[in-house]
Amino acid sequence: MAYRRQWLRPPKLREYYVDGCPDVDGIQDARYQVYWAVVDGRMRARLGGRVLSPEEVFRLRESQWSGEGEDRYALPADIELSVEDALTIWGSEGYVNGAERTAPTEGAGAARSEARVTPLVKTKLPKGPAAGSVRRFDKKDRALFPKITKLMQKGMTLTAATQKLANQGKVAGVGTPQSRAKRLTGLYRQEVARPLADTR
Repeated sequence: MAYRRQWLRPPKLREYYVDGCPDVDGIQDARYQVYWAVVDGRMRARLGGRVLSPEEVFRLRESQWSGEGEDRYALPADIELSVEDALTIWGSEGYVNGAERTAPTEGAGAARSEARVTPLVKTKLPKGPAAGSVRRFDKKDRALFPKITKLMQKGMTLTAATQKLANQGKVAGVGTPQSRAKRLTGLYRQEVARPLADTR
């Protein structure tokens, strides 16, 4: 009897559960998010059937699995990642580009099942909100305004201040530090910098 696999190699896990997520901005961003979910301890990883300890996972940061550019966020080729944790983080239902992809299973038909894509026969879901219209991180972003102002008072530009906070992991969100810093910059400019300029 076939059953859903609970562990997948990084490329397959991204393909089934991450690449189609609305909060993922392309393949490189998917690689980035999976990498940091692992090294930050939010997604379990195993090697040779054994779940890695927090110390072993942290050491992945120090290992040269990748070079510059596209492979910067590569993980060891033989590592396996938790499907359960991926669903918790990205909430994917396995839909990819308008089709329903059959999730990989264990058993005799596993190889065929991993490659099969069946037409989407369910009722088409309504379109989600326009990009940028759901501002779920505004409250957390506003809490960083005093830090931004303090950094700017020390001589940093707005862009440099928000990027520094994003690089330190202080800006909420699941995108890259650059995309989170850009969002924070826009909100600060809209709610603080422009109103302040209007009063002068």
